Amino acid sequence: MKNKWMEMNSLFQIEIPKRNGLCSGHAERLQAGMEYYSLIVEGEDQQVIRQDFCAACWPHAIKSELFLKKRGFWKSKIEHKKNEVPSLRFDRALHLLKELLKQPSQNEEEIFILSVFLSHSKKLILRQEFEKEGSQWGLYEIAHQDEFLTIKIFPLTTLETEKVQKRLAEKLGDGQKIKSQHL
Repeated sequence: MKNKWMEMNSLFQIEIPKRNGLCSGHAERLQAGMEYYSLIVEGEDQQVIRQDFCAACWPHAIKSELFLKKRGFWKSKIEHKKNEVPSLRFDRALHLLKELLKQPSQNEEEIFILSVFLSHSKKLILRQEFEKEGSQWGLYEIAHQDEFLTIKIFPLTTLETEKVQKRLAEKLGDGQKIKSQHL
């Protein structure tokens, strides 16, 4: 049997389950506007398990035996659904990001620049940073989708951002650079 945590360490792509609709502490429904805490642990057969806790249950959760087995945790808030029209530009950028992540080693710089752009526009939310094999990585959540992405982080000063932006514009197919002021 493949160990998912070992696989995670080599591929840096973590399959994190979606948010639970109920608090793992006392089964209260997690409502829009509520803050909650997510805890990631490894199950008996190395599967990734996510437990979500309301703010009232979190102090008890961090004292539990389960917390000692944690692989990660974060605080979040369930956003109220907005009736905004999704921007085609951001949708295309998010779609391109997902496509580039299918071959991350070949597209690291483009992936990172897209993540900065999408984070600035609040389409991606940085949940956790970690170091692995001498590199910085970020665990990002796609806003309102409860989907997670692991992305290598680069110092912006080391990138040739103009060249990366041109490559992204070509891949996006609109002939326009992602504007520097958005980065």
